[in-house]
Amino acid sequence: MSDIYAKTPLFIDAEEMSSSTGEAKQLRNPANIEEVVGEFARASLDDVDRAIEAAAGALRLDSRTSMLMVQPQWTDSRPLAA
Repeated sequence: MSDIYAKTPLFIDAEEMSSSTGEAKQLRNPANIEEVVGEFARASLDDVDRAIEAAAGALRLDSRTSMLMVQPQWTDSRPLAA
């Protein structure tokens, strides 16, 4: 199995997690369908509901935050390369 796609979890409310049902979907190499190159957590309806609730909560929080309140934390003051 490929290291890139080895086991990809769900990402809900800033946390990596398995599907609530434990189900996963295999990703196969299209050039060789016998070869499994990865596995992805398969979201259930409960997982989707949790993700929607988390996104709605983040939107409520973000909509109360002014861009003037956000101070970027730059670690490097060099200009970006053209």
